[in-house]
Amino acid sequence: MGTLSVIIPVYRVESTLNRCLESVTRQTYRDLDIILVDDGSSDRCPALCDEWAERDRRIRVIHKKNGGLSSARNAGLAVVKGEWVTFVDSDDYIDDTTYEAVSRFLGETLDSDRIDMVEFPVEYGGKRMKDPVATGISRLNGRVGEYWLTHRQWERCAVWCKVFRRTLFDGLRFPDGEYHEDIYLLPSLMLRMRLVATIPYGLYHYTPNPEGICSTPSVDSMTLAIRNHLRAARILGIELDDAWYMALVNMHITLWRIGGKDVLLPSRRVNPFRLTGWRVMVKAVVLDFIGLRNLLCLWR
Repeated sequence: MGTLSVIIPVYRVESTLNRCLESVTRQTYRDLDIILVDDGSSDRCPALCDEWAERDRRIRVIHKKNGGLSSARNAGLAVVKGEWVTFVDSDDYIDDTTYEAVSRFLGETLDSDRIDMVEFPVEYGGKRMKDPVATGISRLNGRVGEYWLTHRQWERCAVWCKVFRRTLFDGLRFPDGEYHEDIYLLPSLMLRMRLVATIPYGLYHYTPNPEGICSTPSVDSMTLAIRNHLRAARILGIELDDAWYMALVNMHITLWRIGGKDVLLPSRRVNPFRLTGWRVMVKAVVLDFIGLRNLLCLWR
């Protein structure tokens, strides 16, 4: 596998930073290049980062002015040393054997093509997310859009549960100053991939942040989220399937509840029998009868 660069943005997380770094530094896979990016944090995080760098020679620290998550990740990408790169949010943590599990697949080839990305399981707020497709290796040549839909990648677009070949990021970066940066960048990365692997081993523990953007949405952030999803479909050259469309309808309902007034999604019919969950099925039936604008007015 070679060296894996782990980029960890740090901003006002002194209560969780040690837990995060303990989980990364005790990985059973030892060949790590750990990059802590202090994004102008005003608490004890800058000092904690330096203390960790003194304790573990694999850790490097970048201190920079606050620029947001994308800016911090981009600063880390500018100095990576590894052939592979991954990301960890500093309020989350990972199981000890996660990167060792990933390493078993990164050397795999299929008809001379090499693995470009490995995705591993996620525990979201204590509940393990189930992958919608069987684990294994998938070929993406010419069928990234198909993979995106069948794999429901639109709801699994976070970069922190994936390990990437570093060269995929050549000329590509997260959008500075914007939210929902993962759904913005991942489609472009995947268009460069040939083989990807989904494995049942390892585990990323995502910890919901009550002060985070997902817990306290604003009109601007929700608008950008929907537009970035629509942008992803355009980049991949695909149409929204029924499940993806209804997920964006739910986002749109939240947007209208907090004051959004524009209708951002194209109006269309949805087959409720292609959906799972009675609530979303009922919502789809109502949508087909009264249209998107009326649904937004009704459900908010």
